[in-house]
Amino acid sequence: MKVFQYLKYNNINLRNRFVAKSIFNNNYIQNHNKFNFSSLNNKDDRFQTNHNKNNEIPKENNKETEINRQQEEYDSDSEDQNSFKASRTKLMFTIAASSLVMFGIYQSLNYLKPEVTDAKKKKLGQVTYVGKPEIGGPWKLLNTDGKFVTHKDFAGKYYLIYFGFTQCPDVCPMSMQKISKVLKKIKSSQEFKYYDIECFFVSVDPDRDTLERIKQYCAIFDDSIKGLTHLSNDHPDFKDIMKKFKIHSSKIYLSKEDIEIDKKALEKNVPNVVTSMDKLEPKNNLKYSLDHTIVTYLFSPNNTFLTYLSSNLNPEEMYSIITDEIMNDMSKELKRLPNVKNQ
Repeated sequence: MKVFQYLKYNNINLRNRFVAKSIFNNNYIQNHNKFNFSSLNNKDDRFQTNHNKNNEIPKENNKETEINRQQEEYDSDSEDQNSFKASRTKLMFTIAASSLVMFGIYQSLNYLKPEVTDAKKKKLGQVTYVGKPEIGGPWKLLNTDGKFVTHKDFAGKYYLIYFGFTQCPDVCPMSMQKISKVLKKIKSSQEFKYYDIECFFVSVDPDRDTLERIKQYCAIFDDSIKGLTHLSNDHPDFKDIMKKFKIHSSKIYLSKEDIEIDKKALEKNVPNVVTSMDKLEPKNNLKYSLDHTIVTYLFSPNNTFLTYLSSNLNPEEMYSIITDEIMNDMSKELKRLPNVKNQ
């Protein structure tokens, strides 16, 4: 396109020079003829006049015609050039206008977004969290001796409770190992003489976990951990307890490859569990795993939820959280006691 414009521009310049030169020659010839006409006598004037009528006037007419034709071509080229300039100007204007419109829309969206957020905040109000979530409550579970026990049987004691199953390949044994370390550290602390604490392992898989397997599983980690469960996975009372403690559990059926992977994970993480559990047969040989909530809860002696301990905590962090919560709860209980001196 640039080459075409360059050639066209040079062509127009050449035409302009040719037209200018032609006009100059024509004016020179006319002035020269006028000078000759004034200096000749009448006879020569008549002859010159006749001669001009026969010869010069047609030549001048031809030159004027050629000049007019060249002028028309020049005007046509000028119109084309002006049309091209007008189109280019219009295109540039369109692009600039479109850019301004898009920029305006972008700025408007950015400007309106905070207003929408502020409007939502005004509508919902300031969100504050007061108190603790409703977790736990009255419960009734089967112990490893085959007897049902309730929360009332452990009144006056703080307790930790963890939900899992004995065939869990990785998370459950790792969590139980951390809990056993925390219990040993708590029992060796000076503050332990001021309170008592229990720990429960609740099997969410009573369809396969026998009472003996649950008892042996807990003993692998700590003899003081008490095993609990229920009659079946789908028992209504057991489902109600799971709901109270916000525990989710669902079956995942395994392939042969999955079973091998789980077995290798157990052998790597807790080889002593594999050795002990292999000696005890489950209720059935159904090949499935359980996807369940991985959390440990701490409850007060009056069966009130205090806090939860996530699976990503290490034993030192768990110990610190548990002891802090117990000390705070004991301080609150002391403040509720009547002042003997005032009495």
